[in-house]
This record gives sequence, structure tokens and C-alpha cells, in this order.
Amino acid sequence: MKKRDFVAQVVDDEPAIVRFIRRNLELQDFQVVVSSDGRSALDQFEDEKPNLVILDVGIPEVNGLEVCSHLRASSDVPIIVVTSRSRDSDIITGLEAGADDYLVKPFSAGVLLARVEAVLRRRLPRFDLPAERF
Repeated sequence: MKKRDFVAQVVDDEPAIVRFIRRNLELQDFQVVVSSDGRSALDQFEDEKPNLVILDVGIPEVNGLEVCSHLRASSDVPIIVVTSRSRDSDIITGLEAGADDYLVKPFSAGVLLARVEAVLRRRLPRFDLPAERF
């Protein structure tokens, strides 16, 4: 799979975070689709069949943990939770819901892209990762 064929779904209700994540993924030639609430995220997941989901916990309609659990029950898509919740119990809950990684806001572009690369390397071994570092 080539990066230009790769679809990342970003689910967050904070426009600044969405712009930040989208811009950095698109600079790496990923296609990005965006949802701002859990209900539309689930519908969009079924329509788009993304290769990666980057998911905030505190989204409206259906919270991110419920979205994560639902996705994990029907798919092995890599999921990275991004949230401001940083307590150990929050991290454990996110990972137990099915997340592959957990990233606490705020985070840098370099850390985000390194986490994306690590999750994809584990889940999609034939993914065409860039030769150069982010």
C-alpha cells in the first residue's frame, strides 16, 4: 500500500486540532477525512473504510471510547486516541477500549507522526513508509 492510497480518519470536535493533524498527515501524502462527533464518525467509517483512525475521547453524540469499542468489535483498523485526559486510569481505559496508542494533548507534529508510523508498522507491515524521517 502506498501513502497516496492511505485514508486516515480524524475524529475531533476542536477545529484547531483537526487542522493541525490534517495538515501534518497531508504533508506526508495521506488522504484525510474528518468527523466532529461520534455518530458521524461511525457512519463515515463505514463509508470511507479508513486505514487509520485518530480519535478524541471527548466528542459529542457518541463519546470516543464508545466509538473505539464499536470500531474494535468489527475491525482491526489501527486507532490512536488523542485527548487531554492524562491520568493513568484514563490511559488504561482508552487502551482497554481497543486503542492501539494513546496520545495526550498537546503534542508535537513529530510525536504524532512517529506514533502514526509505529502503529502502521505494527498493523500494516507492507505499508510503504517514507525513507526519510518526518
